[in-house]
Amino acid sequence: MSLFYVRYTVNIIGFLILEQQKHIAMDISLFKELRKPSSYCYVSLPNAQTTKIVGIGDIELNSGMILSNALCVPKFKYNLLSISRLAKDNHRRVVFYDDFCLIQDYANSLIKRISKEAKGLYHLLNLSQSEIQWK
Repeated sequence: MSLFYVRYTVNIIGFLILEQQKHIAMDISLFKELRKPSSYCYVSLPNAQTTKIVGIGDIELNSGMILSNALCVPKFKYNLLSISRLAKDNHRRVVFYDDFCLIQDYANSLIKRISKEAKGLYHLLNLSQSEIQWK
């Protein structure tokens, strides 16, 4: 099971268009396919070190949502996603509460994913669609 943590910005060093490249995954097996970056690209880690981006690709979450153009960074400690990019790419609405957030379908308001807040990060819960709708 892989957890994705919700963050808003990522400091990317290199020749990437930041608006198109905001998701980061450390687990290479999550990617449907992986493309090599067009040049040597690096990300800045929270410990002030930099590490190489080994590829770019799409990740499909078990809810059917796609994380497009995610960066594969095996040395990163967490899987991060951009809420704004996720919402735009998948036609979703994100509603934040005190200690959780809901990711809903924009057209019919069905809840697609639930995230629980812990230490400033929102952890996507690994729930089936029937479990989500029951809650």
